[in-house]
Amino acid sequence: MEANIIWMFMRGIRSKGQALVIVLLMISALMAAGAIFVKIVFSERSMVNLYVQKEKAYYLAEAGIEDGKATIAANLNWFTDNPHSPADDSAWVMNSAKGAVSQFGSGRYKIVRESGKNVIYSVGYSGSGISVLRVKFNILPFKAYEFKIL
Repeated sequence: MEANIIWMFMRGIRSKGQALVIVLLMISALMAAGAIFVKIVFSERSMVNLYVQKEKAYYLAEAGIEDGKATIAANLNWFTDNPHSPADDSAWVMNSAKGAVSQFGSGRYKIVRESGKNVIYSVGYSGSGISVLRVKFNILPFKAYEFKIL
C-alpha cells in the first residue's frame, strides 16, 4: 500500500529533476531525525552513567561511616581534624578536611571526625560521583542517632 502511495505521488511529478530534489529532501529529513535520535540516546546513556556513579559514591560513603564507627568503637579518642566552623560544611569535608582515606573496589571514601565532636563525616568518591554523609552519635553506649545526606 505504501508503495502505491509513493508511486501515485511520483506520477504527479512532471520532471526527473523534481523527483531527485524530493528524494534528497526525504533522505535529509530521515538523516536529521536519525541524528536527533542518536543525540537523545547518548544523552540518556550519559545521565545513566552519572546516576550509577552517584549511587556508587553513596554506598562508598556508607562503607566509610561503618568503618568510622568501628574505628571509634576501638578508640574513643580517635579524630582526624581540628574543629571546623560552620557545621556541616560539605565543601570543607570534601576538599580540605583531613581524614582517613581508604580504597574500596573502584572508588574510595574519606572519613572525617573533628576533635571533640561526636560527628562522623564520610565522603564517597566514584568517578565523577561524590556523596557526603554525616552521622551524629553517642559515645557511651556507642549509638548513632542522626543520619543525614549533605
